[in-house]
Amino acid sequence: DKTSLTWGVRAGMNYATILHAPAGQGVIGFNVGGNLDVGFCNWFHLQTGLYLSMKGVDAEYEVRETPLPATVGAFVNYEVHHYYDRFSPIYLEIPVLASFRIGLSDNADIQFGVGPYIAFNLLEEQLYFHNIYGPRVNQKEDIEPFDFGLQANIGASIKHFYIGVGYQIGIP
Repeated sequence: DKTSLTWGVRAGMNYATILHAPAGQGVIGFNVGGNLDVGFCNWFHLQTGLYLSMKGVDAEYEVRETPLPATVGAFVNYEVHHYYDRFSPIYLEIPVLASFRIGLSDNADIQFGVGPYIAFNLLEEQLYFHNIYGPRVNQKEDIEPFDFGLQANIGASIKHFYIGVGYQIGIP
């Protein structure tokens, strides 16, 4: 077997969340970019690329406020206010995956990939949240300027078309 070099374009959607954010749900985003595939033999390839990827969270926050100063021994009633915010930073990702292939025919195979990724935050977005104790206080937390973690994927390639699913987990 000889080494092969192919490149292509990939686009798709993703479901992402920010794990350290207060209670919330993930958001549906996108990823698009170019990939480079280096085949060392029929069953082992190295894949890398450059992708734009939207990550984020739909966060729900609760603020409890005391309408009047509390007196000693008095029962305190709180007013509860709910806030919903969406945070969706865009990252430039570079994965490096070891890809293992199982050939189904001359034009089709199943692919399993695993490896690290690094991603750079292109927006200087910050998470805004509210203090749940005491008076209303707006606080902010910078979204990290880069993300690093592990990625795994599985998919099928038929001729020059690929369809697959993957999972990333950031390493703090």
